[in-house]
Amino acid sequence: MSARIIITFLIILICLHMTGAVRSQNNANEMQYLVNPSCLAPTLFENTTNFSGFFTYRSEWSGFQGNPSVALLDISGTLKDKMYFGGEIRYQGATVFRSFYLSLKYAFQIKIQEDQFLTLGLNPVFYQNILDISSATVFDPGDPLLEGKDRISQSKLNIGAGLSYRLKRFVLSFYAPMLLNNKSAYDESIEGSLSFPQNLMVYISNDFIAHRSWLVKPTLRINIITGSTTLFELSLLTGRIDQFWFSALYRSNKMLGLSVGGLLWKKVVISYGYEFFTGNNPGIHTGTHEITLGYKIGRSKIINPELKDYF
Repeated sequence: MSARIIITFLIILICLHMTGAVRSQNNANEMQYLVNPSCLAPTLFENTTNFSGFFTYRSEWSGFQGNPSVALLDISGTLKDKMYFGGEIRYQGATVFRSFYLSLKYAFQIKIQEDQFLTLGLNPVFYQNILDISSATVFDPGDPLLEGKDRISQSKLNIGAGLSYRLKRFVLSFYAPMLLNNKSAYDESIEGSLSFPQNLMVYISNDFIAHRSWLVKPTLRINIITGSTTLFELSLLTGRIDQFWFSALYRSNKMLGLSVGGLLWKKVVISYGYEFFTGNNPGIHTGTHEITLGYKIGRSKIINPELKDYF
């Protein structure tokens, strides 16, 4: 199958996805992407690292009982110079709601001109969402769908697709995390009622190198969400290559985030991030904490020499 056919097929899938009411997992808030962009989309893989593994724990709305939390394990590597393969395990919980995701990620890079590349990505995903009603207040205990049950759950299979364009250090990416229209296990008239509403992500970034040792990386993310307000996020990361970095981000939902991290022994990545609300009620919660630990092995032979492994 030619590259042109593959590209056309993926663009059609993404456009069809944009016109439908599909719901998907919520990875829009995590700061891990600042040091591991492939956690957002398989097309954003690091193309100079043979193997990498990242573990992230995120605790949101600290100080509230039953506050949301996320645990994420992301493992990936490069194959045959131009291909990327990985997997992700994710657990999310908040009060009576829990979700589990298992996904595989595959991407293939195509050189279209000197210093220009297209990256195509696919990721099948299995997810299970659980609503624990044993400790919840049920307004209609006579509901036949709830009778004799202490929880409602649904398990689904889906697939995501993405396309990225790279020009030297500039990246433009489109990613649709779930293309299939999964119906709710509780009410088939509701599409994905136990899922998270994220439909399409647009990612734009560029790496600027100063004095051959300092990196400045602005990034814009746009999450187009079905049935909700589109979310914009602007981040800026700066630091000394292969040593340490600082970052700040602002989201259109009035969240501000700060993070700091470093690379130890050129292999171990550690990063800490803190987010807080900047709206009219800053005391709504005490903030969000996120910590990421990563490990990188070796250097691959991926074809683009301009895209260095800065961290």
